[in-house]
Amino acid sequence: MNGWAGTVLRVNLSTRKISKEPLNMDWAHGFIGARGLNSRTLYSEIKPGTDPMGPDNPLIIGVGPCTGTLLPGSSSLDITTKSPLSGFLGDASTRAYFGAEIKYAGYDQIIIQGKSDHPVYLWIEDDKIEIRDASHLWGKFIGKTISILERENRDPGIAVLCIGPAGENLVKFASIMGPMGRAAGRTGVGAVMGSKRLKAIAVRGTKGVKVADPKRLEKAYKETRRIWLEDPHLKNLYDRRKRYGLPPNTQLYEELGMRTTRNYQEGSFGEVPLERLSKEYYGSRRNCFGCFLPCDRMWVVSQGPYAGSYGAGLESAQTHHPFSRMGISDLDVVFHLNTMVDEYGIDLMDWAGVTGLAIECYLNGILSSQDTGGLKLDWGAGEAIVKLLDMIVYRKGLGDILAEGVKRAGETIGHGAERHALHVKGLTIDSRDPRGSKAWGLGYAISSRGADHCRTLVPDLAPGIDRFSEEGKAAMVKWCEECIGIQHCLEVCIFAWRGYDFTVPGLLADIYTAVTGIEVSGEQLLKVAERVINLERCFNIREGLQKSDDTLPDRFTKETLPEGPSKGQVVRIAPMVDEYYELRGWDVESGLPKRANLEALGLKEMADELEGLGKLSITH
Repeated sequence: MNGWAGTVLRVNLSTRKISKEPLNMDWAHGFIGARGLNSRTLYSEIKPGTDPMGPDNPLIIGVGPCTGTLLPGSSSLDITTKSPLSGFLGDASTRAYFGAEIKYAGYDQIIIQGKSDHPVYLWIEDDKIEIRDASHLWGKFIGKTISILERENRDPGIAVLCIGPAGENLVKFASIMGPMGRAAGRTGVGAVMGSKRLKAIAVRGTKGVKVADPKRLEKAYKETRRIWLEDPHLKNLYDRRKRYGLPPNTQLYEELGMRTTRNYQEGSFGEVPLERLSKEYYGSRRNCFGCFLPCDRMWVVSQGPYAGSYGAGLESAQTHHPFSRMGISDLDVVFHLNTMVDEYGIDLMDWAGVTGLAIECYLNGILSSQDTGGLKLDWGAGEAIVKLLDMIVYRKGLGDILAEGVKRAGETIGHGAERHALHVKGLTIDSRDPRGSKAWGLGYAISSRGADHCRTLVPDLAPGIDRFSEEGKAAMVKWCEECIGIQHCLEVCIFAWRGYDFTVPGLLADIYTAVTGIEVSGEQLLKVAERVINLERCFNIREGLQKSDDTLPDRFTKETLPEGPSKGQVVRIAPMVDEYYELRGWDVESGLPKRANLEALGLKEMADELEGLGKLSITH
C-alpha cells in the first residue's frame, strides 16, 4: 500500500483492550486522511449529545498519506474529538516528529476510547502496544514528562505527546503538547485526554512509509523549494523568517492597524522590536521534520527575575497575545508567559481570551479585588497576569471560572461580562482584528471548529485586494477553505504551501498521485475538501449548531476601531455569511444543508440522519 499505512490502532482504556483493524479504504479514498478521515470516524463513533468529557467521546489521532515523506511540513497530525469548549467539532493540529513516528510505526489512526481508573500512558513501538502506569508522571510539567519518558525507555529519539497540569485539571482549553512548545492547542483536546486519565503517548516507529513514485515526489519537492528560493516575494519572506521567525507578521498587522491590542479594543500597540528579539533572545534556528523553511527560533531569557525561561517557536500568536492583547511591553514577561503556557499545557489563544475578559471586567467594575483574590488586574500588569495563569491552571478562585473557557466564563460572571468575552462557537478570536480584514472575519465566523484563522488563511492583504470591502470575500473564503482542507487531509503544512496564494490544487494533486499512485485532478481534491467541510457541518448541526452561531462578537460588528489605519471600520458579517451559505448550497435562512448537495457529495447517510432529527433543509 502506498501513502497509507493501512492500519487503525484502537485502544480502550476502560477495558484495557488493544486491537488493530484495517483502514477503511472507501473512507480513505473519500476523505484522504488526517482531518478528513478523523471527522468521518468521529461522526460514526459517537451519538448526538455525547458528553465531551465522558468515556464515550473518542480521542482520534490521525495522519495523512503524505505524513513522513520528504515533503516540507509533512510531519503534521490531527487530533479530533467532540470539543468540551464548544460542544461541536474539536480539532487540533501539531507538527514536529510525532506524526511521522505514528506512520513509521504502521498506523493511520489511533482511536482512544474509554477512561482509565488511574493515570496511564500509551507506549507504541511498531507492533508492540502497552498501557503503562503513569502515576509518577501525573502533576509533572510537559518538559519533565518528556524527559522522564525518554530516560525510562532509554531512547531520546522517541516522539511524545502529553498533557500538563491544565489537562489533568480538566481546563476546558488544555492542549496536548509535544517537545519545545509543539502544541495541539485548540478546542480543548487536552481536557479530553485528561478526562481519560491518559498522561502521554510515546511512539517509536521503524517501518517507514512507501510511496508510489519517489522520483515524481522528489520533483514536486524540488519545485516547491525552487519557488520559495527564486520568487522575489517568497524569497524575501524566507529570508525574514530565517532572521526573525514569524514575528514580522505581527509587525505587518501593526502597520495595518489590526493588532489584538487590549483584547481588541484598539488596533495598534507599537513597533515589534525585531532586532532586539534577534540580538537579546534568539538562539539557533529550528526546522520542522523534513522542512527547509526556517520558521522556528530557539529563545531564552538570560537575565532578570525570569532568567532561564526558554522555548522555541515564537509564532505570530505568541507575539499577538501575551504582548499586545494583554498590553505587556516587557519582553522578559512575554517570553516567560510563553514558557509557562507550554509547560502547563494550555492553549495560548483561549488563555489570552479569558485573561482579557478578566482584565476588562475588573477595569469596568464587574469584578472586584475580592473576586480576583486580591490581584489588581490591568493591561501590562505582568506579575498579576502570571499569577492569574497559575490560578486558571489549578482552578483556584476566579481561575476555576475562567478555566471553563471564555464563553462560559462570561456567562457565569454575568453583569455585562458577556460583551467582553470574544469568541465564535466558544473558541476565542485568535489572530488579526477582523475589522481590518473582512475576509478573516468571515473565516472566523464560519469555521467548523470556532474562531480560527488556520481554516482559511485568506490572502486578502495581497496587492489589488481591498481588505475593507465585504464584496467577493465569501468566494475567497470558500476557495481558500477548500485549498486548506486538502492540505489538512494530505497532511502537508499550510504555512509551507501558503506562499502559492492558493493556486495549488493541481500541484497537490500531483503530490497525491506521486504518494498514493492514484491519479486525481485538482478539481477532484477540491471536491474531497468540500465533502469534508459539509461532513463537519453535518456533525455540528447534529450537535445543535444554529445559524446564529456563525457570527462575530459585537466588538467587531458594532464598535469601530478608534484609531490607526483601520480606524472607523466594523464588520458587516451577516451579508457575507448569507453569500457564503449560497455558495456552499446551504439554506440561507437556517444554515442547514440540503439533501441534494449532501447526496452529490456521497453524504446520504448524514442527510438521512439530519432529516430524521428535523435538521435538514426542506428547500431546494
